[in-house]
Amino acid sequence: MNLDSQLLEIYDKLQKSSELLTEEESIVAASEPYLMFEKEMLLLNQKIRINHLREKKEYLQNFENGKSELNSSVPKFLFYFFLLTILFAISYQYFFKVDTYDKYYESYPMTALNRSSSEESMQELGFLAYDQKNFNSAIKNLEELNDPYSIFYKGLSNMELQNFEMALKSFDELKKYRALDFPINYYRGLCLLKLESKEEAMEAFKKVSPVYKYYKNLSEAILVEIK
Repeated sequence: MNLDSQLLEIYDKLQKSSELLTEEESIVAASEPYLMFEKEMLLLNQKIRINHLREKKEYLQNFENGKSELNSSVPKFLFYFFLLTILFAISYQYFFKVDTYDKYYESYPMTALNRSSSEESMQELGFLAYDQKNFNSAIKNLEELNDPYSIFYKGLSNMELQNFEMALKSFDELKKYRALDFPINYYRGLCLLKLESKEEAMEAFKKVSPVYKYYKNLSEAILVEIK
């Protein structure tokens, strides 16, 4: 990803919430190149608004004064109006669009933590960190554990940090286990969407078991949306 694309993606995320930024993106967002980029974007939007207001003011003045030039100013006003509409539509696509992942991703609840246990095992510490949304700590504590619960929540923690390749690796490890009480394929599908593997993502969503009715319904909605 080139620098302009990275700055634009960071700008896009900041329009929604600074919590969407990764640690690396937060550092970039505080850098001089990004601050200059953000300033340029604000100036561009300001120029568009000022130009629109000026044309609108001229049009209204002509209308109120009954000037004969009114008819000639209407096409000009309409031209800028449609130009502004197009620019707004483009800006909306860049800065306010919600992609399929953002629309359907939601944090999976912690169901494996034994809250009555006084034992501070690596697994319990990892589960507690996940429950407290301390995902870096969760990954650190669960990293060396090979049981399905630890692998699953390690994958979810990586998703929360937008480390989609690492998350997918964890979910793929779970293929060797059967009858797991997790909607693994739903989260695999979302990872694959982010990694732009649409066909594999569709296969994953199709494999979501009807046992997980809620996630099955979401998967079917996603399949309709991305076809």
